[in-house]
Amino acid sequence: MQMTNASTRKLNNLWIIRKHVGLAQKSVAKLLGHRSTSVISEYENGRLLPSLSTALRLAVVYNRPITELYPDLYRQIQEEVQVAKGKSHFISNRRHESAPHI
Repeated sequence: MQMTNASTRKLNNLWIIRKHVGLAQKSVAKLLGHRSTSVISEYENGRLLPSLSTALRLAVVYNRPITELYPDLYRQIQEEVQVAKGKSHFISNRRHESAPHI
């Protein structure tokens, strides 16, 4: 999935975690089944968001939870879900208030 918003480029810790575990991009590419390191670079720079399967593979390769690889994206999604839950709760409560009691 291509990332279009410039602010999404800070949404991952892939580079720093890869450096911390001591792997080269070439090693990660091989572990993910890629011949080239270009896709790993695109993931790390935030130009490309990996598929769920690839993100889970990265979590396994780095022995880190996916939420640690993408903490900003996780927080963003968490906030969006909380807002949606709040709206859903409000709508749900309004329905109960207007429903006739039998």
